[in-house]
Amino acid sequence: MNRQLQMDRTLALAGLAQSAELVQGLARTGKIDQYYLESSVKSLFAFDASSVTDIYGEPGALRLGLNSLSKQFFKPKSPAQAEIMRYAFQLVQLAKKVRNSDRLSQQLADELHAISDDFRNETAPLDNQRINEIADVYLKLISPIKPRVIVSGEQGYLAQKETASKVRVCLLCGLRSAYLWLQKGGSKLQLLTARKNYQKQASLILSEML
Repeated sequence: MNRQLQMDRTLALAGLAQSAELVQGLARTGKIDQYYLESSVKSLFAFDASSVTDIYGEPGALRLGLNSLSKQFFKPKSPAQAEIMRYAFQLVQLAKKVRNSDRLSQQLADELHAISDDFRNETAPLDNQRINEIADVYLKLISPIKPRVIVSGEQGYLAQKETASKVRVCLLCGLRSAYLWLQKGGSKLQLLTARKNYQKQASLILSEML
């Protein structure tokens, strides 16, 4: 495998891991780093990006996901880490179903294009209105697909509309990354057989950020 393809797969998988980390953070604490949320959301609207790197933007945008890949993503020794892996696997399964349905893929693209103008404006804040718009896309098109992603956490947080919407947004971002990973030849088997390569590549990318 050439280095660029491995890099692309690693970045896409880091995007997936980052989304899973954000989902867990919201569900368990009600809080996440706004920077990583905004970075992940931008990937949803990178329609004309010429490379995987361009989809995710600046180098630090995937630091959370890359850290996860390089350290604990492939070592689910605790229930919390096993939960991260579960979210990732479930999102890959959903991405496969979306990818295998031309109708659903087109609907998803159309919905995102319809609300993309605000997100092309770099100064536009990711406020509750925009969060809700994206969350509604997930609720309308992805939530009906079985099996659904079951998010575990504190019901006090998950019952809050703002938190629930952010969870759906992060799941949609994770779906985007999982879809991209599959496009680049990723597979569930690789999560078992190529984990060391992903860990090594993630560590290398992180070292180059310093």
